[in-house]
Amino acid sequence: MKNKPKNLDGNKLIADFDGLLQDSYGKYFKYGIFKAYNESEFKYHESYEWLMPVVERIKELKHPVNFYQSHIQNTVEIYSMVDRHYIVRVSDTIEKPITILWLAVVEFIDR
Repeated sequence: MKNKPKNLDGNKLIADFDGLLQDSYGKYFKYGIFKAYNESEFKYHESYEWLMPVVERIKELKHPVNFYQSHIQNTVEIYSMVDRHYIVRVSDTIEKPITILWLAVVEFIDR
C-alpha cells in the first residue's frame, strides 16, 4: 500500500464503489435507502455492518477475500482467480481485524 489512507478518504472511495450517489448538496444516498449521509458519517472503517456488503460485492466480482488470524498477526488477501495469486495483501500485528480488512478493501478499489 502506498500510504495508509485517512479514514475519510478511504471511506469516500469505498462509498463510490458501494454505489452511494452524491447530490448537489454534498449528501450521499444509496439506491433504495431513504437516508442521507455526510462523508463524516461513513462507518466503513469501524463497522462490519457497513464493510461486509462491500466485501460481498468484491467477491461477486470473482475475487475471493481471505482473512487469516494467528497469535502473531492478522492478514487479509484479495485474490485474482485468473492469476491464481493475490491482488492485495495486508498484514499487521497491531491493527484491529476490521482495520486490516478496511485497508485491503481500500487498496483493492484504489488499484
